[in-house]
Amino acid sequence: MQGRLRLKNLGFGFFINGWTMNRLAAALILLPLMLSDFGVCTSQALLSGPPPVLLMQRQGRSLREQSSIAVNAPGEALILWADTALWTNAKASKIIRGIPPSGMRFIFALEDSTWSGVFVKTGKPIFGGMGWHSSYYCVGGTAGSFTDSTSQISEAYSIISGSEPGSVQSANLLDIRAFKHENRLILTTQNRGSAFWAGVPSAFDLSEIWSWESGSDVRQLHRLEYAPFGYKGTDSLQGLLRLSPPINNRCALYTRKELAKNNDRPEHKYQRILSWFEPATGAITGEAILDTAAAESLDLSDDVLISPSGTVDVLRRNLTTGHMFVERYDADRQLLTTIDLPFQPRNVHMQDPYKSPEEAMAEQWFTKADMSWTALGDGSMLVAWSEMHGEDAAIMVALFDSSWNVIGAIKQVHEDTAGLCVYPRLAVQGSSVYLVWQNSRQDVSSLWLRVFSLDNITGIETHSPTPDQFSIDVWPQPASRFVSISVDLPRASFLRVTVHDALGRVVSLLADDFHDAGMHTLQFNAGSLPSGVYFASFLLDRKIHTRKLLLQ
Repeated sequence: MQGRLRLKNLGFGFFINGWTMNRLAAALILLPLMLSDFGVCTSQALLSGPPPVLLMQRQGRSLREQSSIAVNAPGEALILWADTALWTNAKASKIIRGIPPSGMRFIFALEDSTWSGVFVKTGKPIFGGMGWHSSYYCVGGTAGSFTDSTSQISEAYSIISGSEPGSVQSANLLDIRAFKHENRLILTTQNRGSAFWAGVPSAFDLSEIWSWESGSDVRQLHRLEYAPFGYKGTDSLQGLLRLSPPINNRCALYTRKELAKNNDRPEHKYQRILSWFEPATGAITGEAILDTAAAESLDLSDDVLISPSGTVDVLRRNLTTGHMFVERYDADRQLLTTIDLPFQPRNVHMQDPYKSPEEAMAEQWFTKADMSWTALGDGSMLVAWSEMHGEDAAIMVALFDSSWNVIGAIKQVHEDTAGLCVYPRLAVQGSSVYLVWQNSRQDVSSLWLRVFSLDNITGIETHSPTPDQFSIDVWPQPASRFVSISVDLPRASFLRVTVHDALGRVVSLLADDFHDAGMHTLQFNAGSLPSGVYFASFLLDRKIHTRKLLLQ
């Protein structure tokens, strides 16, 4: 059946005449891809499962402070936000239990009610009250009692009046991360600062790796520092250190080191380097230089992880388009491929969270993508990010397979999109996902939590069709040749099912006739089709539905 359509009231201000049904289906499939190339936000599927829960709310100026979350085996979560800590369970019900000290900023590990993380001593005045100084310490405890608070790992300070008239000095803690390895925390910190003494500017990048076990002092495992003399503030500083979670007792260490400037190279250039790091000993081996990049092509978004197969993935952001991409290297650090990722996170300024995304990019040495990810044991990656929707921002989530293909679909986490929903933070326990984020609206900030299953993301759940809905299941995914597609019709209907390639060309016609109500199973034989992404298009009751098919 090939009918001719005249579409009205599409919101685009024009009519479409004379399009065959096949071409219309192809156009509707490709429309989101074409719009994304022009930076237009397309609608996203809404995440199913239990709804988000409001944990707390603060009046006054929007806080825009990042939260921190850790989950134990029973499914209890400890969440830190804006000098507040709370316990909750998998149903997002609050638990009355002792909380860590009020200065806790980051929680990294939770076993039963025993936790470990970092807290900060703030507000210490210096230079006669003309500046401030903050110190960051490792601390651990059980419920509300803490036992360690003596090991400093970083500091931040602002001096607006130094020993010299007009002297200015500052340092910012831009990033702190940690993972549990055996009985200790392995932490990384990154500081960036500048000074102006006696009319001469200087600046520094400082990245460090620490090891800490409760009851002992912090041990420094690695220090990477660059302090050029004569820099004008922190402009163009792009030093970086990222450490992957360990696999087989070793981590991937990714660093950016600035090359010394000279007459032949007056611009700022950074070597990107991959090495192996042993968390048990602190040993660094196998340093390999990937390339040299200009400072203006870099921000703080870079990250690194190892896959179970031994390949190393470096996550980066294209500063021109804002999209994320992955560089995949083999165990010898040879580039295998580059993979473009289908999302564009919001920009966030790590020093001043009140800057707009445009203002943040004007100072990209303080800017990163607002996203959070965690690697799962089977090689898949769970990623959450904030994404601009007009003047507001929404939280999105997706599950990627080991080749960075989306499993299921990208899902929007919440239905209400008003306000700036930012700073998503993830924790996974079994098949349960805990996602916490902040929503800022004018003079009110709120903290939200949503607990859901990985199946809610992949869309493998079973649904009972309503009179106006029908369900579709596709398996296996990815597939090597044969794909089974089951369609559950709520009533007798005409059904047309076609498979298209990424360019919208029809490669197979699976159904094109009248079907009774109930379950129908269709078989798609990929034959000699090349591997890649395909789309199954379902025409039912004059509506078109699509499902992505992955062939490997």
